[in-house]
Amino acid sequence: TFLGHPVGCSMALASLRELEAKKLVSRSAEMGEHFLTELRRLAKRLGQARCRPRGLGLMLALELFDEGKPAEAIALTVTKRLLAEGFILLPEGEPANILSITPPLTVSKTHIARFTRALGQALEDAYA
Repeated sequence: TFLGHPVGCSMALASLRELEAKKLVSRSAEMGEHFLTELRRLAKRLGQARCRPRGLGLMLALELFDEGKPAEAIALTVTKRLLAEGFILLPEGEPANILSITPPLTVSKTHIARFTRALGQALEDAYA
């Protein structure tokens, strides 16, 4: 921590022990690759001109376009809809057309499947 406060240092050490014990760093890489594969499938279905997925580990993003231009209105619509369904996304980027997807390190394949189904439906509806 900034001041080396004993309680803050203790919390940091406990967090590091938990990361190591549950192998969350390697799990992040594995689950992130699975998640990115699912986002690529979704992008292929919707069209690469509309959405471009990217990510590293469990820090993922989906950049949205409409007729070649940043689709900030669609990003906001999808963000609000998924929030109502229990998923937190953040629109990012200069025109706010990038959906930032940062699930917890403990996310499961079942959660990823549920999310990508909801995201796919929200995107299809928003682009309709």
